[in-house]
Amino acid sequence: MAAGWGNSEIASRTGLPALRVNTLVQQLRERLRLPDSASRAMLVHQLLVQRYIPVPARDGRPALIPTEARLVRAWGEHATRLAVADALTMPPGEVDLWTRTLLRKLRARSTPHLVALGHALGVFASPSLGANEPLPVRPGLLSPARATALGLAARGMGKEEIASLLHVSPETVTHHLKAARAALGCPPGTALHVLVHTLFATGAATPPTIAAPAPPLTATQLHLWKAIATNSLSSDIARAVGTTPQALRPAVGHLTAHAGTDSALGLVVRGHAWNWWDWKETTTT
Repeated sequence: MAAGWGNSEIASRTGLPALRVNTLVQQLRERLRLPDSASRAMLVHQLLVQRYIPVPARDGRPALIPTEARLVRAWGEHATRLAVADALTMPPGEVDLWTRTLLRKLRARSTPHLVALGHALGVFASPSLGANEPLPVRPGLLSPARATALGLAARGMGKEEIASLLHVSPETVTHHLKAARAALGCPPGTALHVLVHTLFATGAATPPTIAAPAPPLTATQLHLWKAIATNSLSSDIARAVGTTPQALRPAVGHLTAHAGTDSALGLVVRGHAWNWWDWKETTTT
């Protein structure tokens, strides 16, 4: 599957009935605690993250530009094509176009193969999103299990990835993070990225180290980042920066791409790693 084979080709090469191949793929989803809707690309990503299969050889394939790297990561980290489009703030048709172009560039057979090659090219090696060790949380703040879940979120991991890594259900992760919200004084509906911001801003954890240098940032971009870090709803973020929700989306998409990530959570983690919270908004940085 990681080599890009479809079910029929896997059946042909292994001698297994096609129905048996379908059953085995579904059993892999269940073993990795992935939703039934999880794409094969997401399945391959988790198999590689959890070291069930080895990372393939790069074999001279070219490096990726930032947009291409974000696309590969989105295919690995999101369950459906529409979720990929939403994460990248792209129309689905544009995602399809970029994907076809990248498949040709990397000589990949399919999106699962694309994700496997992304691991070979280091696309998933970002310290904020790929590290599997939880950040230490202030002792005594939470139970060990809850501190571990929050510490992984502070690495930039979403609930599904945390659940898969800890071999627990997503509901258990949700329960742990609910307790973390209460411990940090956050309202029940606080978004995960705001919870992680609060963790860093209160000194309950130290942000991870990012190898990449902080990109140049305008005062407007810094103002937007701080609004994202402190607000859960798009409408509240838009109000904080004096714009409309419709105009906010492309601005957020541009800022996340500028920071080399593809989500509000990744943006908050990277911003704290670069100490953006202490930067002043009066001048271009």
